[in-house]
Amino acid sequence: MKGRLELGSSEAIAAFGCIATTSAAATATNLLGAPDVVIDSVRIKFLASFDIFRADSYTSLSWSRALVISGAGNVSSFFIGYLAGHIW
Repeated sequence: MKGRLELGSSEAIAAFGCIATTSAAATATNLLGAPDVVIDSVRIKFLASFDIFRADSYTSLSWSRALVISGAGNVSSFFIGYLAGHIW
C-alpha cells in the first residue's frame, strides 16, 4: 500500500522501543507479568526501608516510583531476553 509505513519487528523495536503484541499467548504473558511487577515493587519498597540503601539526601520512595522502577526492570529484561533469543 502506497504511503503506508510497514516495519519489521527489529525496526519496530528501534523506532518505538516496543513490540506490538497481538497474539493470545503474548497477551497471557503480559497479564502474568503484572503480578511480577507488583511483587518486585513491594521488594523495592522493602529494601528502600533499610538505612544501608539510603543516601544522606534520601526522600521516601512512593509506590508509584517503585512500580515504575519495577516495570522498567521487567521491560528491559523482556527485551534483552527477546534479543538474545533472536540473535542466537
